[in-house]
Amino acid sequence: EQDEFGYSTLSSFIADSIISTENPNGIVISINAPWGYGKSSLMNFISYYISERSPEIHIVNFNPWWFSSRENLVNQFFAEFWAQIKRNPKLKKITSAIGEYAGVLGQAAAIGSGYPIITPIANFFGKGIKSILKKDVQRLKNDLASDLKKSGNKFVFFIDDIDRLTPEEIKELFKIVKVLADFPNVIYILSFDMDIVCEAINLSYGIDGKAYLEKIIQASFSLPKIDKLRLRRTLFSKLWVIGGESGFKENIWH
Repeated sequence: EQDEFGYSTLSSFIADSIISTENPNGIVISINAPWGYGKSSLMNFISYYISERSPEIHIVNFNPWWFSSRENLVNQFFAEFWAQIKRNPKLKKITSAIGEYAGVLGQAAAIGSGYPIITPIANFFGKGIKSILKKDVQRLKNDLASDLKKSGNKFVFFIDDIDRLTPEEIKELFKIVKVLADFPNVIYILSFDMDIVCEAINLSYGIDGKAYLEKIIQASFSLPKIDKLRLRRTLFSKLWVIGGESGFKENIWH
C-alpha cells in the first residue's frame, strides 16, 4: 500500500510466477540494478507476496555479506538452510538429508579454506558426523534430491547483496548456486549489480562474466532508475510531513 515507485507490480508478477510454476528444477532468477535502485525492497515485496498467497512455500533468506571475510560461505549457506527449516516437523527427513550433505560439502570446503565444519549441524549430529563424512557425496546429493521431490514442498532462496562481496567470495557463492541448481522444488532469487559481478567473475576465472551467468540464470529482471522528479517529490512530501507548515511549504521547492 505504501509503494511509491512501482515495485509492487513487478514483485507481484514474479511472486505469482514462482507460485504457479509446478515442479521447478533449480530455477535461478536474478534482480539486477546498481546500488540504491531498490533491489532489496523488491526482494522484500516478492517474499511478502509469496508468503501471503502461498504460505506453504518455504522461504530461506541468506545474506552472504553478513559472513563476508569471516566464515566460509559454503558452511554458512547450508547452516542457514538447515536452521531455517529444522523447526518444521514435516521436514524432518529433508533436514536430516541436508545435514548429511552439508556435512560432507562443508568439510571439503574446510579442508581447502581452513575453516571448521558447520558448527550447528556438527553439534546436531554429534559423534555421527564422522560416519557421515565417509559417505559418497553424489549418493548423498541424490538422496537429498529424492527427498525434496517426494516432499512436494517448494523452497525459495533469497540471496541479497552479492555485489558487496569480494571477487573470491562472489566466485564461491556462484559455486554454491551451481551445486544446488539442479535440485527439484528449489528456486533462487539473486540480487546484485550485474556490472560488478561480471567484473568479479572475470577477475576470478579470466572469462566473460556475462556469458558465465547466462549458463546459471534462467530469468533476469533489471530495475530501471527511478525518475529524479518523482524521487524529489517523494522526498519533499515526507519532509513536509515532518516539517509542518511553518514556512516550509513555500521554500520546499527552492
